[in-house]
Amino acid sequence: MGCALLTFACMLAAALPQAPAGGSPTRITRTSDTDVTIRRRFAAPPASVFAALTQPALLRRWMSANGRELVESTVDLRSGGRYRHQFRSPSGRIFAMFGDYREVVPDRRLVHTEAYDGYDWEPLVTTTELETDGAGTVLTMTIRYPSRAICDRDLPNVESGTSDGFLRLDALLAER
Repeated sequence: MGCALLTFACMLAAALPQAPAGGSPTRITRTSDTDVTIRRRFAAPPASVFAALTQPALLRRWMSANGRELVESTVDLRSGGRYRHQFRSPSGRIFAMFGDYREVVPDRRLVHTEAYDGYDWEPLVTTTELETDGAGTVLTMTIRYPSRAICDRDLPNVESGTSDGFLRLDALLAER
């Protein structure tokens, strides 16, 4: 998810830190000039992963990265619904990520737009798919950027935020 995941989400492939037992490293691959694919296995069923990606109380427990804290989250989880996540940076600056749900298939698929306060580019489109893998779930998230330049600019945020956030998500899922 650009600067956020879960967001919950540019031309190189990178293996990031190892997940706890049953999970897998996060793989981030740039699949085109404007698309990034993130793939990771979680040691939890799709329903648990989906809940962690969509329920504000659970999002607040893991969707913080690089010292940013998710302080407010609202979710209207339906096709045509909206979400807004408000974060506080270590310096105290408040900023928000927000968008619309285009498709919601519980425990299987989410498609949503993603925009950020203070950015003047068109929203990203993020597609998240969850597949059962034994007792776990393989998450595949594809982020489509409005341009190559924006994809280039956001890649470092995706790499650092995704790694940190998914390690927190692993810990949350291990508790459930």
